Amino acid sequence: QVQGENFLIPVKARIDRESDVDVEAVSADLVLKQMDFAQSAVNIVILDACRNNPLTRSWRSEVKGLAEMTRKPRGSFIAYSTAPGEVAADGRGANSPYATALAQSIVEPGQGIEEIFRDVRAKVLAATDDRQTPWDSSSLTAPFFFQAPVAASSAQTALLSNPDAADMLFWDSIRDSKSPDDYQAYLDKYPHGVYAGLAANRLKALGAASAAVASAATAPDTTERNMPPAKDDDLTARYEDMFWDSVKSSGRAEDIQAYLNKYPHGRYAGDAQRALKDLTKTGTPAPLPAFESVDQPVYVRDRARLRAVPDLSGEVLRLVAANAALKATGKTADGAWWRVAMEDGRTGYIAGSVVTDQPPPPPVPAAATPPAPEASITTPPQQASAAPSPAASAAPASGKDEDLCPSDSKAAPADRVAACQRLVATAGDDDAKVTALVNLGNSLYDASRSDEALKSYQAALQLDPKSAAAYFDIGLIRSDQARYAEARAAFDKAAALEPDDGDAVYQRGVARGNLGDFDGALTDVERAIDMKTGATDVYEELSFLKLAAADTDAAVKAADKAADGDQGYWSLSAMVAYYFGGRMDKAAEQAERSIKDKPDFAYGWVWKSLTQRARGDIAGANQTLGDALQSIKPGEWPAPMLQFMAGKISESRLQEIVAAGDLKTRTERLCETSYYRGELAYLAGDKAAARAAMQVALGTRVYYYVEYATAKARLAQLNE
Repeated sequence: QVQGENFLIPVKARIDRESDVDVEAVSADLVLKQMDFAQSAVNIVILDACRNNPLTRSWRSEVKGLAEMTRKPRGSFIAYSTAPGEVAADGRGANSPYATALAQSIVEPGQGIEEIFRDVRAKVLAATDDRQTPWDSSSLTAPFFFQAPVAASSAQTALLSNPDAADMLFWDSIRDSKSPDDYQAYLDKYPHGVYAGLAANRLKALGAASAAVASAATAPDTTERNMPPAKDDDLTARYEDMFWDSVKSSGRAEDIQAYLNKYPHGRYAGDAQRALKDLTKTGTPAPLPAFESVDQPVYVRDRARLRAVPDLSGEVLRLVAANAALKATGKTADGAWWRVAMEDGRTGYIAGSVVTDQPPPPPVPAAATPPAPEASITTPPQQASAAPSPAASAAPASGKDEDLCPSDSKAAPADRVAACQRLVATAGDDDAKVTALVNLGNSLYDASRSDEALKSYQAALQLDPKSAAAYFDIGLIRSDQARYAEARAAFDKAAALEPDDGDAVYQRGVARGNLGDFDGALTDVERAIDMKTGATDVYEELSFLKLAAADTDAAVKAADKAADGDQGYWSLSAMVAYYFGGRMDKAAEQAERSIKDKPDFAYGWVWKSLTQRARGDIAGANQTLGDALQSIKPGEWPAPMLQFMAGKISESRLQEIVAAGDLKTRTERLCETSYYRGELAYLAGDKAAARAAMQVALGTRVYYYVEYATAKARLAQLNE
């Protein structure tokens, strides 16, 4: 520091007096000024001043350490190894306390830059007995991570979100250990922890024992004291996932039993029971029941399973769609099981309760609804009816429950719910009950009762952990809730159970894209196209992903495919693909269709204005934005963004509005506004400003927004 200004000293600099500094050294302010000119989205400056100036006794400037930087470009983070005016300790090791702490903390996954340097500060204070206090100064406008958040383990995420999850983190660190001391340390710390029984098993397997938990491995858990809070369903699921991951491949029956003791009705209970049966089975398998020979077709009432043996616990060979015809070659005397010949030559067995020997009736056209009689002004108004009594709700609306309950039923959701509930209550076996539970979940979902639908699907999985339909429907609900990691896990299960199900593969691709795994998403969506040729929704998603990959030609081709055969088709992905592909007529046509179809959909107006601006029609673009502000809800988002694009409010006012609300809202709005600010700058010829704004949009990691994908595409063009 010389007279309040910081300088960087080149290795070969020769500085004998104060006047040499301006010639031989580089001003730190000059470096920051260049960063400011570059308009980078993120600038990180770390100043580590370890030693005092050895020449200060003969200089006019005798201030120790560094001065606080006065130039602070927007989007910069400036870190000092110690407080302004102080010097930092060299330390006794190869690196200073500050460099050592920074090297340790900067590689922590999922930690934002502010958290990293806060951790560095704590470590340096501890290493120097509170004599050295690192400082930092930030003007960042978006989150920044040295290691992406997706790299954080589930245990770390759980610990961050709930302090009661510390035992999960402890267990995660030792669960593959071969040392008895590690498991004993866990039991000493958490004698009633979630994994106490499992730790006791591991001690026993390693030839050790713990008297404190001698019964933990065998006694069923009848308390809730060692479970995470019931309200935190995500955390509860992570506890169970980690428990099952710890035991499923151990090959020890006592480990599997420990899981069942802890989670007798858990999501993996069926797998655990089968694994336990395999590990403990003795003798010869039970003989098959007697089958009388038949040669006739049978028809599946609803989605069902063909099994390898006539037993509900038997291996599922394949799932059979509703109304499918099967060739029966035998049946038991009581009709409980049918033997069928499969197309590949194998023999399968299906429960009698889910098939019939009567072919399904042809579809009946829906009858026209008679017009309601005109109301008489002399008729007294009816009072609002109370909720139906149980007896009233028990009566079917019309037709059989088997016809009312399925997803393709034309009955109202409330009637479908009632019919499915009756089928669940009267199901004769697990197969029939699973089918009814899945259909009940679908009916509840259609009735906007998602939480109840989830419980119905989960109940189906307790009876049949291989129900692909239940996993698929859980994935749809989690996608609706923007819980994309859980959605992907559910679609993973569905796709693994039914590899030929294009819907499951496609939906998994969508979830992957929403998590930022664009390569994996592209693989799934392209595979789904082979399985679902011509599906509009799949081509829409492909167009979005090709934009994110900066492959605009492929994005346009996918948009064309999505529009094939539908003269009124429009989508936001298609608007953007055509715009980036230079097909402004098609982009404007898509925007006009969206405006006609949904005048309150602001983004149709936005992209119409951008096509006009790209053609040089600035007045027309502003007129379009003015018309948009008359058509959408005033005062609500994204009206302020349209006002900014039309020049009606300043950028600083827009930023104030963006900064309001919760973190998710702020981040999503920052993604949008950064992209559109950047696009306006690009159209105005200011590529530096466009590049900076696009980088901010990408820094938000709002992967599921079209603005994120288009920011990637535009930034790729700017960097060519």
